[in-house]
Parts: sequence; structure tokens; C-alpha cells
Amino acid sequence: MCRRLWRSCTPTSRATARRSFRSGGGACTQKPPRMTGRDHMIHNEVALLASLRHPRLVRLLRSHHTHAHVYMLMELVTGGDLFDAIARNVKFSEVCAAGMVRDISEGLKFIHNRRIAHRDIKPENLLRHGDSCITLKLADFGLALLVTEPLFTICGTPTYVAPEILAETGECYGVAVDVWAMGVILYVLLCGFPPFRSAERNQTELFRLIRAGELHFFSPYWDMVSTGAKDLIRALLQVNPKGRLTATQTLQHDWLRSFCRTMLSVVLYLHLRHLANALTTCFQVTINEVVSSGSLGPPTMNTIFLFTLL
Repeated sequence: MCRRLWRSCTPTSRATARRSFRSGGGACTQKPPRMTGRDHMIHNEVALLASLRHPRLVRLLRSHHTHAHVYMLMELVTGGDLFDAIARNVKFSEVCAAGMVRDISEGLKFIHNRRIAHRDIKPENLLRHGDSCITLKLADFGLALLVTEPLFTICGTPTYVAPEILAETGECYGVAVDVWAMGVILYVLLCGFPPFRSAERNQTELFRLIRAGELHFFSPYWDMVSTGAKDLIRALLQVNPKGRLTATQTLQHDWLRSFCRTMLSVVLYLHLRHLANALTTCFQVTINEVVSSGSLGPPTMNTIFLFTLL
């Protein structure tokens, strides 16, 4: 069944496929009975993914349909998801949180410019790429939709759902619901728990709190967090979507730009330190060779020259 798909793959894609199916990168989606007659929803997800190419989105490499299954060959992302990282670390520094919000904003900016709403932004749908917790990719476009008219369907994950989706007046909504979810995620990243929660784990109470949008920064959890971070959270968690920042505006926020510059400086420092350690080791080996041979050949001179550049 997959041989035709396999033959159509490039050598690079085939290598990705081998790794993907071993590590979960290849997905086989079976159409459940309740989806009978709704094949257009699955085809919509595949069509959207196939049309999107961006470093902050998990890429669909190939897809294959049968009467019972949809095979999706996805980009391999091995770092796990953000939910697991939060469970392990509880909360993150402002530098790390800024890097993650930048990644989410870049992904949202790309799809929002194409009038696509993800509608289920949450830590489980943000995959960590590589070894750093700072690099994220948006995944799972099962609820994503091209917004050609006002939306009314209630969907999403309770903790991250926007107030306009829950509006009892039947208000429509759009791509701004994704930005609200990003604001909730930023709040969680900096303190370890969501901004709106019911002590009794009552969903009706949770939805009431979300619609009210009363935001609090409790002590001592927020005592050491900067004013800039709190200002950005307030701007993202505006109950009125018209007053909420867009993904593009989020990228221009002073707090985000400041901490992303700090993050770049840290990354550059780590790379330079790694290079210095490597060259130091090489230099020491070269010196040992000089001592043993008593001569300086061209390779030795090149190594010494590179070392002096540090």
C-alpha cells in the first residue's frame, strides 16, 4: 500500500521516512465511524498542511488515502512536545519563554497572513525541534480552517480557549483566538500554572472565568518577573479580540525583542565557547606533535594561526 508513496520519495525523504516510522514521524490516521461522511474534514487538514511551508510549522512530506485510512508522512521532530517540557521544568526563564513565544508568533503570523486559524494552540501541539527548548514547531492542524467567513463553531481545549468562542451571545470569531491561547501559554511558561482555573475543576466555572478575563499575577510566583512580560500577557489576554495584539504586533513588542536579543547573545557565546574548546584541544595535540617530531609543518602552522584568532 505504501510502495507507490515510497517510490515517489526522494532519497532524503526516504531517509526521513525510515526514521519517522521508527520514532513516530509517520502517521496513519484511521477514519473512525463518527467521521463517516465527514471525509472533507480530513482532506481539509491534509490540503492545508500540503500548502504550508515554514520553519515554525511541522511539514507534511507525503500523504496517501485509502477507503479506510489516511497515511501522512510528517517531518521528524525528536525533541518531544512543550507539555512534557513544562511538566519536567514547571516554569522557564524569561529568556527561554521569549524565544518560545517568538517561535509561536512567527508560525501564527505565517498562517494568519493566509487567513488560516489553527484553533487548538496548546503545549501538546507545540513540538520541540533539536536539543533546545527554545525552538518550537506548530503541529496538529486537525481543527485548522481557512477563514472565509465568520466562525461560530465551539472548539479547542478548555484551558486555552478564547472568550469569544465561549460567548453566550453567539459572537463570531477569527484568527485572534490563536493569540489568546499563546498568551495563556506564556503565562504558564513563566509561573507554572494557567491564568484561569477552577479550584473545583468545574468546566462551567472555568469558562465563566475566561469570559470575565480577570487577570492576576499572584505573589510570590510573579514577584521576580519583569513588568514587560506582564504587559505582553495583558495585551495578549484582552477579552475583546479587537484590542488584542496580533502575532505580528507580538513580534514587535519591546519585551520580546529585548529578550530575544539576549537569547541570541547567549547562543552565540555558547557556540564560540564550543569552538574555543575544540581549537584548544587541537592546539594541545599539535604542540605534542611538535615536541615529539621537533618540526613545524603547514598543518601545525595553520592550527596555531586559527588558535591565535580567538
